[in-house]
Amino acid sequence: MCSLMSQVLHDIVHTYGWYIRKFISDAQAQGATAIVCSPIPRDNWRDGKVMRAANDYGKWAGEAARAQGAFFVDLNTIIADRHDKLGREHVSGIFFAPKEHTHTGAAGAQFNARCVVEGLKAIDKCPLGDYLRKD
Repeated sequence: MCSLMSQVLHDIVHTYGWYIRKFISDAQAQGATAIVCSPIPRDNWRDGKVMRAANDYGKWAGEAARAQGAFFVDLNTIIADRHDKLGREHVSGIFFAPKEHTHTGAAGAQFNARCVVEGLKAIDKCPLGDYLRKD
């Protein structure tokens, strides 16, 4: 039993920002263009507006991208702004899976994918933009 206990391995868990920076540096080391997207907003609302991740994961993703020289798509803001215009009833009823506040259904996934393309198109000098349809 004691020999088993001495063989227990310890996992090191890092911060969200550390993992994003690691992704970026690993991609860049392989010659890839790193593009970081902030997480999409959840189906959480306050005073008729989608709650943003401006002070946590969305913020940390942007900070890591800027610090490492990667491109950044602020999906959280892009999607939340559109959700605000559509309204909670529409967004909750169509885009999110039933009884979910985090995971989208098919319509939400398609909506979010269009927002990713929009965000990529808005990045100046992003080489991926050459591969996206203009329409």
